[in-house]
Amino acid sequence: MNETKYILNESDLPKSWYNINADIPVVPQPVLHPQTLGPVTPDFLAQIFPMSLIEQEVSTDRYIPIPEEVRELYKLWPQY
Repeated sequence: MNETKYILNESDLPKSWYNINADIPVVPQPVLHPQTLGPVTPDFLAQIFPMSLIEQEVSTDRYIPIPEEVRELYKLWPQY
């Protein structure tokens, strides 16, 4: 198995995630509630996900900023 790795300088680490929802021609179907089989509400999802993640999931923005705390963790990734 061939393996290719790209090592980035810290200054080259991404500052945002690309969100495919901005560019797909068909809007994805909503997540369904397991009991009602209707679309889930943010309140339901908030029981298991932080609101910032829910906002990303439903966003149609092409780029979603990566939180600084996450970018700092990217810098810790092993370089081997």
